[in-house]
Amino acid sequence: MAGATCVKCRPDDVLDREARATADPVLFFGTIASGNQVMKDGPTRDRYSQELGGVLCFEMEAAGLMNSFPCLVVRGICDYVDAYKNKR
Repeated sequence: MAGATCVKCRPDDVLDREARATADPVLFFGTIASGNQVMKDGPTRDRYSQELGGVLCFEMEAAGLMNSFPCLVVRGICDYVDAYKNKR
């Protein structure tokens, strides 16, 4: 699979998702894991989340900051870490 949209995707690769109930932002509170490499696929993300007690998301930009000084990292989630990434 390649490209910015699913126009060229195989039909078996397209994942139908339910329409969102609202266009309003939704806030989630929970653990954010920090690491030093890109998480490349959903099954790996889900496995690490389960092993770490239900981590909500994984980020790289703040990796190592808490080793240097106490801080709180607030992040927006930019992708699902799966095959359906879309930079638009």
